[in-house]
Amino acid sequence: MSDRLDTLLTRRARRRLRRNRTDLAVLLGVVALGLSLGLTFLVAATSSLRGMDDFAASHHREAGHFEPASGKDVPPEGTPGYETTRTADVTGPGSSVLRLGQPRERINRHQIVSGRELRAADELLLNRRYAQAHGIALGDRITAGERRLTVVGYAAAPDLIAVKNSEIVLQPNHERFGVGFVTAETFAHWREAARTTVFWDASVDVARMSGTYEAATVRDVQNNSRVQQAIGDSQGPRDLALLILGIFLVIIFALLAVHHFENRKREAADLEAFDLLGHRRRAMARHLRDPLAPLLVGWTVASAVALAAAGPAMDINAKLYDYPRMSVDLGTWALASLAIGLLLALLNWAAYRMFYPGRPARTVRRRRLPLARLRWLPDAGYRLRLVRGLRNPREPVATVVLLLVVAFLVNFSLSLRVSVDSYLEALEDQTPFSHMYVLPDGSGSEGPARGTDEAGRLSTLYHASGTAQSVFEVPPRSRYFGSTTGPVVTSAFREKYGIGTGDLLTLRSLDGTRVHPLRITGVTDETTSSYVYLPAGGLAAAAEGGGSGGTESGVPVLFTGSAHPQLEGRTQSVAKEEIVSSGRSIVEIINLQIGLLIGLACLLLVLMLLALYRFVLGTQQEFLRVMRLNGHGPRVLVRALFGFTAPAAVLAVVLSQLLAVRVVRWFFDGIMYDFSAYVPVASGLGVPLLTGALLALLMSVFLLHAHKKMRSPS
Repeated sequence: MSDRLDTLLTRRARRRLRRNRTDLAVLLGVVALGLSLGLTFLVAATSSLRGMDDFAASHHREAGHFEPASGKDVPPEGTPGYETTRTADVTGPGSSVLRLGQPRERINRHQIVSGRELRAADELLLNRRYAQAHGIALGDRITAGERRLTVVGYAAAPDLIAVKNSEIVLQPNHERFGVGFVTAETFAHWREAARTTVFWDASVDVARMSGTYEAATVRDVQNNSRVQQAIGDSQGPRDLALLILGIFLVIIFALLAVHHFENRKREAADLEAFDLLGHRRRAMARHLRDPLAPLLVGWTVASAVALAAAGPAMDINAKLYDYPRMSVDLGTWALASLAIGLLLALLNWAAYRMFYPGRPARTVRRRRLPLARLRWLPDAGYRLRLVRGLRNPREPVATVVLLLVVAFLVNFSLSLRVSVDSYLEALEDQTPFSHMYVLPDGSGSEGPARGTDEAGRLSTLYHASGTAQSVFEVPPRSRYFGSTTGPVVTSAFREKYGIGTGDLLTLRSLDGTRVHPLRITGVTDETTSSYVYLPAGGLAAAAEGGGSGGTESGVPVLFTGSAHPQLEGRTQSVAKEEIVSSGRSIVEIINLQIGLLIGLACLLLVLMLLALYRFVLGTQQEFLRVMRLNGHGPRVLVRALFGFTAPAAVLAVVLSQLLAVRVVRWFFDGIMYDFSAYVPVASGLGVPLLTGALLALLMSVFLLHAHKKMRSPS
């Protein structure tokens, strides 16, 4: 190629860049903004997951734990695969509950996150989030029970990343509950009132353990929400980040396709001339390179932002959880950035090849669809729109797909937000008791019975799916849980497992040796927790009536209508306020993440409608000129170009809402399927109506502008 021709092609490329600067700027913004968000969450979540996995391996996380039945044996000290620990709940700062124990030596060993190890009897290690919630700094002295102790360090343990008081509490509530480690000499002060827990590791045979030791409750690590919740809350954002990246890559491909199509249509005659001169390949290569600059700049910005923001993004979840020492995984960042960069280059090439084939496209004569067959449509504009769509179906199909993608992101974000808010409102209404106390034995340690007190028993059994189930045995006519003359499940349990009235529910012990068949007699209205309620003695009756291997010991509990003077601060307990406020803490974090998604989704909606609008007007100038010469006015022209867009938008909103509901359910289940907490997905008309209203508003603005533009003779 001569220097003169090369100079000519370079000048043409510069003119195209100036002419398309708005489109390329939009492309740059979408790449930088969307990929920054998706890549940041992906790197942060993956780094958190890898950090927790490494911590679990290096500090010997448990395979499970059990509480021995009252008066029963525990593994002797030093038994391989086991470690027995004792904990006591005492009153801490701000009337909070502080669960104290000795440092574990073999299983669930702690890590000093800040400060130093214990050296003296008056020293204490705390979990960092509890200390921060109460303004406790290293070196401060606090009152724990009746003892004055000095905080010398913040500690994290593999089984205490989510520091929760109970499995029935959704999220950690650091203002109400914390954990600490003290020396053996200090713990002796509370040993008489302490509860015993036995950890086991992966070397232990669960069936042999069950035959050797009688347990009140047994829970393996897969059903331990103090472990799995932090993992799920990182897996959820990771999967969400992949979804966001996928959506943005689709949108970027659409923008690239529009860019290449407009340029190919605008320069068709010039490309034909270059082809006749034998320079088509070199001329087209310049068109391929045009979008590379904004793609490269946007990718560089996104990669840099992800590297800088991944650490702060990890700290979002760290407000809830007591993570060990972790850092951003540079390998994940480099691999993800490189993969996205290659995908961007591939998408640009694919969009280019759609409209710049290797050889000039041959003219194909298609059978024409005469307008006379569409006389049943009274409006000429709609008839033209239908004919054009049938002759070139790619354009209306692409419109529906793009509207579907962006509407899905809006519906998904809004459904997630509404579902969490509705869950929080229902949580307060559906927690009937004021306090639930876990009693050390059944000897009446709660003192004289009060009018609002109701005794029960809590057992942990396992569904066929392997998920742990909380089974409450309560009086047949319970003041808090209604009539339970037979096995009853909550509405959340029915939605989760598909088991309702008349169905047979089979629950097993962890090792499968004890089986309890239950014929469900009713379903409660409780939608926030997945529980099974039985009348007192119901498990024993189930074992005698067709079960096998005996029954479960369980732990005695006491439900009250107010704080119990003999038990408050002396035994493990869960308050209604703690359950409800734990839901509020996760709402604050989720609202921050969802707020970003909603804002981004609305921005994308505007950009996509603008791109479609400019694409249609920019590629139909010859059609508009001919239609004006034939005497058609603005109304017919607008309908010929944008007719049936409203039904397409309605279809996109409906389909995207159906998809969003399922994806939100999948998102929640990915985080908390193994937990008793259950967040129902909002299924009303509010979300699709809001999305439809937003679409209608934006489309009206663009169509009014198009109508005004059609009036212009130019």
